Amino acid sequence: ECLTNVAKHANATDVIIEMRQLEHDPLSRPNQLELTIRDNGSGFDERDHLGGFGLLGMRERVASLNGNMELNTALGEGVRIRILLPIESLSGNLVY
Repeated sequence: ECLTNVAKHANATDVIIEMRQLEHDPLSRPNQLELTIRDNGSGFDERDHLGGFGLLGMRERVASLNGNMELNTALGEGVRIRILLPIESLSGNLVY
């Protein structure tokens, strides 16, 4: 969904996708999978953006896996989406 949004709306020339495992930390957070997608596109003003079904669907899918999604954007500054998913909620949901 992120890449579809970039292709349709961002006018970006670069997209960076990073995925890594975050180990258990002293604050009792479980092992997590961190997915970050960022582009150098046009971005948007979140206050003026009503939010399409693409972003809403992404938030719902992340929430269904007990995860968290952060969206950072501003006009002319691209978009950065960071998703954190507890690894134990992913067992049985991964497609290889």
